[in-house]
Amino acid sequence: TLPESVVEFNVDECEERWGRAVDDRSISSILNFSLEKIHELMIVQPAMFDYGSKTIPNFFTREASTRVHTSMTREDLKEMDKATYESLVLDISEARSFLFGARACEFVLNLLQCPGVEDHINDVGGWAAVEAMASTFYNLNLHDGSESEHFVQLRGVRDLIFMLEDVNSQFEQTVEHCEFSIRRLRRKFNFKTKNKLVHNIKLHIAGEKGEKFPVVVPQ
Repeated sequence: TLPESVVEFNVDECEERWGRAVDDRSISSILNFSLEKIHELMIVQPAMFDYGSKTIPNFFTREASTRVHTSMTREDLKEMDKATYESLVLDISEARSFLFGARACEFVLNLLQCPGVEDHINDVGGWAAVEAMASTFYNLNLHDGSESEHFVQLRGVRDLIFMLEDVNSQFEQTVEHCEFSIRRLRRKFNFKTKNKLVHNIKLHIAGEKGEKFPVVVPQ
């Protein structure tokens, strides 16, 4: 746990369970989940994390997304066909997956770089014990296929921070593009209809709101 005198968190826009975790000062659960989401993104999009030569894909580039954004009217959307639906779902899913991982990167970086957190960690002995356990987990190949595979990222906390600094700056424009596109879709689909495909799209878009992390507020 982290004392309130060390760091606070703004939970206005994050998922409800993280608000409860912050209230209980159970920050380790949020950190663990964040590392898991970072690891998932590293597996799905490893080229995003290549130092010095990152390849960040473009999102919402399928033809269906372009039509939905630019030319389809509300009446067109109400009559959406399955092919358009499936293509749009893929675009939204890919963007949400990226945003979840990118937001996790930002949260972990801001948490680990918070001066009060750094001082508190040093006061209780630093990262050495955690890094040793994570290194053993990695060196003995116990992580492969494990549900705790993401834990190996802590085998070198300084290296983790360096990596997160690098990717966070590279992700910024793509995060803004994805968030803007989802907001635009949310406005586009802001109507009532009995079309189940449209209903599913609206649920999919709404799910993104629950995929935000607490905002680190240094004390």
